[in-house]
Amino acid sequence: MKRVWLICVLVSLFTGCNTSVDDPEVVPSPDSVKIGMILPTTGALASFGLTSKNSAQLAIKEINDTGGVNGKMLELLIKDSRLDGPTGAAAAKQLSEQGVVAIIGAAASSVTLYTAENQTIADGMPLISPSATSPEISDLDDNNTVWRTIASDEFQGFILANLLVADNIFSVSVIFRDDSYGNGLFSAFKPRYEQLGGSILSQVSYPDTKEIGFENEVNALLANGVPPAIVTMTFFTDGANFTRDLASAGHTDIPLYGVDGNFGEFLLSNGAPQVIEGMKGTAPVPPQATQNYQAFASRFSDTWGFAPGPFGESSYDAVYLIALAMQQAGVETRAAIISEISSVSNPNGSASTIINPNEFATAKSVILAGGDIDYNGASGVIDFNERGDVTSGTYIIWQIVDNNGLFEYDEVEVISFP
Repeated sequence: MKRVWLICVLVSLFTGCNTSVDDPEVVPSPDSVKIGMILPTTGALASFGLTSKNSAQLAIKEINDTGGVNGKMLELLIKDSRLDGPTGAAAAKQLSEQGVVAIIGAAASSVTLYTAENQTIADGMPLISPSATSPEISDLDDNNTVWRTIASDEFQGFILANLLVADNIFSVSVIFRDDSYGNGLFSAFKPRYEQLGGSILSQVSYPDTKEIGFENEVNALLANGVPPAIVTMTFFTDGANFTRDLASAGHTDIPLYGVDGNFGEFLLSNGAPQVIEGMKGTAPVPPQATQNYQAFASRFSDTWGFAPGPFGESSYDAVYLIALAMQQAGVETRAAIISEISSVSNPNGSASTIINPNEFATAKSVILAGGDIDYNGASGVIDFNERGDVTSGTYIIWQIVDNNGLFEYDEVEVISFP
């Protein structure tokens, strides 16, 4: 059944809700087990920060309500990363100096990569991103310190290529950000599309700092002829302004296809209407049909007074995985998390006990009895592979439709795996 998605992300804030995540600086408790979180509390991705922060705090409350980890309470320390790698690395350094045992973040792939390569790997600091999707993260030489609770864009690129071919579009021009997000998505999309018989007429990248003035990029996309469709691998502000420049050049009849970076209210409100109407795309989404996600979302709404936004479920799961790893090891250290995080998220035989969200007390009982646990989260089945990536995910194919003069994202198809 189709549904309309109401998007509350990026610069589109939750209606009627306080979306600030700028907490006053807190003095960490000397007796707590500290988990760090690097979030964009300011800037273009600030509203992602709100859901991630509140979801992590919900998980910590649930775990502390059972008596904590090995009898110790958890505490969340948050630093702003903005959308900037050096800022993220500096935040990770500050958190390390405050004694955190692991860090959740960063939001963007580029910030996650920079932070890992310039700070956390050298520190031996576990880093779990709930939202960084670039395939480049999989190839990090990270000494088993980097994981993520969101699927790699290897899957999204594959699904996008399949969508185009299913729509009988075998030639496209592609515009993408010149950063780890855009390059990674394009690198995942291109071989699959060509394998299916598609060809890329023009490929145009642009600096990740660019948000306006896409006249040259429009000309480059059309230099080899008008394509049957254009694929945009952008974020919201740059993506919306690209559609306006495309319209200004008189090209309002070329079908557009996008990705999760385009899946937000800002594009609906600021894109060129005659260009974005009918636009299709792909995006990772929560597994809303599952009991685990529904239970998490209900507790989130009861706690905070509004529904969770994107990546709330994967932020929540990151806290549980860190806590379960420490409980399994019996100590609260970085080394313990690195050693045990895969074991608590993967089944080790038929006798493994499934642990669902908000079942930390059950997990403790199983561990104390010498049993094996397998955490299945709000974001789905985790099961890390050898690269620290999850092997499951849920995506939608969306389309922008006009509903009585108001643009909305209409769900065309849900794709879940395995």
